[in-house]
Amino acid sequence: MPKTTVIITVDGYDPEYIEACEAPNLMALAQRGFYRVGKSMMPSVTNVNNVSIVTGEYPSEHGISSNYRMVRETGEDIYMESGEYILSETLFQRASKMGARTILSTSKDKLRTLLLTADHGMNPKKRMVDLALALEAKGIGAEAVPIIKDRYVVHHNNLGGCMFIYLHSHDAARTDEAAGILRETPGVERVYSRKEAADELRLNYDRIGDLVVTGDFDTVFGPKELEDSWDDTGAGHSLRSHASAHEQDVPIIGYNGDFDGFAFTENRDIGRYVFERVLGHIPSS
Repeated sequence: MPKTTVIITVDGYDPEYIEACEAPNLMALAQRGFYRVGKSMMPSVTNVNNVSIVTGEYPSEHGISSNYRMVRETGEDIYMESGEYILSETLFQRASKMGARTILSTSKDKLRTLLLTADHGMNPKKRMVDLALALEAKGIGAEAVPIIKDRYVVHHNNLGGCMFIYLHSHDAARTDEAAGILRETPGVERVYSRKEAADELRLNYDRIGDLVVTGDFDTVFGPKELEDSWDDTGAGHSLRSHASAHEQDVPIIGYNGDFDGFAFTENRDIGRYVFERVLGHIPSS
């Protein structure tokens, strides 16, 4: 009888939760197999990382660089939640071609309190910054696209630690000027040009802004009209969010598999392992 290999990541589950809470069954697997703290993709939002896991690829290859994007050619805003936007083969598609069976299981909301769950490693945020307004104050027009945006806003209110900036002017000097202004804006940690974001963050060049901006630990980006998310004392609201580099740590647990010589350093390595060492050993039907 073939053995069953188990690989687990609860994407967005802060490893500190494992230390703070008892999870005996999970830890039993880890002790008999392996446990690593890996990194998620950037931006650290749902769709980017789910697709990275099931394709084993970076966003530059599979095409999902955000939950929400503006189509550069048309100006249309769309949710990146359909399989039609994925540019790479998924492990489910490969398995089906080979005659292997797969199952994807989800749960109803009423069952969620009975399950191990994740909140994307969300951190408490103390500052909200309107990046478009910061540029407008310096005479630069831009659209700031909230890449964290999804249809489930209760926890983060569409405020996140990464944003795509589409400039009204595509002049190179103007782009450099805008990047310089944003680098001096409080709460901004990194400003990437489009090429830098594609090269360093491995994002899809055709599906990101002219600039990609990430926030520090305490900061989220959003429009000024959402400023009522923060209290009047300046101490900050209790909103928790993600998408920045500070929410990237994820646990990776493996049990009963051929793991020798295979490095699990990122969540996408789970998909890569399935492609190379599971599906790679199943004969085609």
